[in-house]
Amino acid sequence: MNKTVIDTCVNAVDIGLQNVHLVLDVTRASGMKVGDTHVFFTPPAKVLKRAQDKHINLVRSETLINNAI
Repeated sequence: MNKTVIDTCVNAVDIGLQNVHLVLDVTRASGMKVGDTHVFFTPPAKVLKRAQDKHINLVRSETLINNAI
């Protein structure tokens, strides 16, 4: 997950917005390939912990679409 995406969600929670969702299938991790290995700039476990700590909902777009119908 790109660090700016999770930061935007955290900022939304911090200013008082509720039910903040991070839509997983429309974002991607930022990183780089080193040899045959992909190295993340922000470790996925750190992104997940920040989301959990701030009660950010990690969802897929189909979940939001199905709930809107």
